Amino acid sequence: MKHKTSVIEIRRMTLPELRKDLQLKRAELAKMRLGLAMQSEKNSGLYRAHKRDIARMAMVLKEMEKKPVTVAKVEEDQKIPAKKSPKKASQSEKKSVKSTGSKKKKSS
Repeated sequence: MKHKTSVIEIRRMTLPELRKDLQLKRAELAKMRLGLAMQSEKNSGLYRAHKRDIARMAMVLKEMEKKPVTVAKVEEDQKIPAKKSPKKASQSEKKSVKSTGSKKKKSS
């Protein structure tokens, strides 16, 4: 059994490679579907995994057709950004500003 194809691996493929691989996966899926219907194929989980791989490939293919992505951009997407620690408020910011409302004196 092959491991599932990750989106990162798919994005590293060129457009013609991706189209060819997608076509092959769809052909394999059709054979598996027939095997499951005739009950000669027992592993329905593998069928589901192939369907998901095809969905991933189709998604990336649409993205690539819309806007070409370079390999450098893919590698950049893999980097996990460091979590920023929240800023601590300084003493002057902590002090609440008291609003000074002017009170009108009643004149009699």
